[in-house]
Amino acid sequence: MKKKKRYEEISIQLARELRNHPPHTPACSQTGICERFKVSDGTAKKAMSELRANGVIYSQVGSGSFTTGQRRRSTILIVSNWISTSRALNAVATNFVGGAQILCSRECREYTIQALNSSELPTLAAEIKSVYPGLRGVIFVRQPEMFYKYGRQLEIQGIETAFYGSSAYFSAREKCNYLIYDEYQVAENAVAGLYEAGCRNIGCTYASHFEVFKARYDGYRKALRKYGLRFNDKYTLDCTSIPDCENFGTTLWSSRRAAREYFLQLDGLFCHVDRIAFNVLNSAQDAGFKVPEDLRVVGVDNQPGDELFKPSLSSVDINVSKDAQAIVKLLVKCIEEGKKFQQITLTPLISRESCNTSLTQS
Repeated sequence: MKKKKRYEEISIQLARELRNHPPHTPACSQTGICERFKVSDGTAKKAMSELRANGVIYSQVGSGSFTTGQRRRSTILIVSNWISTSRALNAVATNFVGGAQILCSRECREYTIQALNSSELPTLAAEIKSVYPGLRGVIFVRQPEMFYKYGRQLEIQGIETAFYGSSAYFSAREKCNYLIYDEYQVAENAVAGLYEAGCRNIGCTYASHFEVFKARYDGYRKALRKYGLRFNDKYTLDCTSIPDCENFGTTLWSSRRAAREYFLQLDGLFCHVDRIAFNVLNSAQDAGFKVPEDLRVVGVDNQPGDELFKPSLSSVDINVSKDAQAIVKLLVKCIEEGKKFQQITLTPLISRESCNTSLTQS
C-alpha cells in the first residue's frame, strides 16, 4: 500500500476540520501549519496548495486564507464511452453515474460526481487537476485500455484510480483498485438456474471477438463440467458473424427450419446478453417452441425490459447502479484512509417465466 506523503496527511486532516466551518472563516496559515505539525516551510506550503487545489480554502493577498464554504469540495470522475454521435451517456454509464450520484447525495456529501467521455481523457490526463479542481479519484467504467494507459499517470498526480468491469481483463489480479464481476460466476449462476429447472441439454450463445463473451463461454463450459453435463459444440452459437445480432428483431438463424433444428437439440439456453435472449425467445416461439415448457432461456444484464417481455426473461443481474455505490464507497475510503481494494461483486440469477415453469402456472 502506497504511504501518503506528510503534506497529504496534513491537508486531509485540515480539510476535515475546516469543512465544519462557515464560509469565509479565517483558515490555517503556512506558519501555523509549521508550528502545529512540526514540519518545514516546504511541507506546509505543499499542504496549503493541496487545500486550495481541492477547493477547501482560498487565499487573499495581504489578508490570509479563508474557508470556501463549498459543501462538495472533492470530485470523483467517471470515465466511460459515450454513444458515438450524441452527448448522452450510454445505458451502462448512465446507470453507473446515477448510482454514484445517489450515494454522494445521501452519504458521501463531501464528494461530487462528474462524467467524462473516455475520448477526451488523453488531452487532459497530464494536467487534469487544472480542469477539475478538487479531483481526488477517477473510476474507469468498462474501459480497461484507458485504465492501464492513464491510471499510473493520474496516480502520480495524487489521484486515486479504480476499475469497474469484467474479470476478463483481470485474470492475473493486478495490484490496483477494482470492483469486478466474475464471468465464471455469471455463467455458473445461469447454468445452475437452468439445471435446477430440469435442463440437461444446455446450449450457449457467445461472441468470440469479445474477451468478455469468450470468458462467459469458458465459464459455461466449466459449469457444465461441474454439473456433470455434456458439452456439445452443436449446442453453441457464435454470434460474431451475424450482422446486427443484438438489435431487437434480428433473426439469428438463416430460416425457421434452421432455428427449429437448433432448438430440437436443447431444453435450456444460456444467452450471453439479454438483447440476444430477446431474439432467441422470438425465434423459438416463431419456430413452434413454447417457453419455458419446451425450452428455458436465461440472459445476462437484467435489463428493465426483461419483466415486460412475454414470457418475462430470467437474467443474471449485473447491477451497475448498486455496484457504482459500492465502488465509490471503497474509493472514498481509499482516498481518505489509504485502503486499497480488490473486490468481486455478486451476480445473482433473477428467475422469471423463461426459466421457471412454476411462475407460468401460478
